[in-house]
Amino acid sequence: MQNCIHLINTKGLSFLLHKKRSRMMEICFETKDAFQLKDIEKIAPKSRGITSMSVKEVLQSLVDDNMVDTERVGISNYYWAFPSKALHARKCRLEELERQHEDGNQRKKALQQAVDKAKVGREVNVCVHLSLNYITVQL
Repeated sequence: MQNCIHLINTKGLSFLLHKKRSRMMEICFETKDAFQLKDIEKIAPKSRGITSMSVKEVLQSLVDDNMVDTERVGISNYYWAFPSKALHARKCRLEELERQHEDGNQRKKALQQAVDKAKVGREVNVCVHLSLNYITVQL
């Protein structure tokens, strides 16, 4: 049996693909340059151990997730990713999550107030409750 290398992580990507993606991002962040596919296919096996056959697949998955930018210039496609964009994306995501958290807290408070308000007229009188229990026992 093979080892559990191909376990699925939380994003649905295989563990191996996840490692390749992070290594590809390291290449882009360290060089801070734009590449053509053929350039990355030469650099990736030497510097990060990503096979040249899987470079295109890994790069396309990063482009699909908006982690790497691409632009067609003439007949060539150029790929790049800068650390500042990744930092900006994380900050925007953090702000969005904080806003959602605050909205959730406000909604929770509003619902709790509505529940408390609805309970005001529905308080059970102990005497009435005991009388009802006594009547049902008698029947």
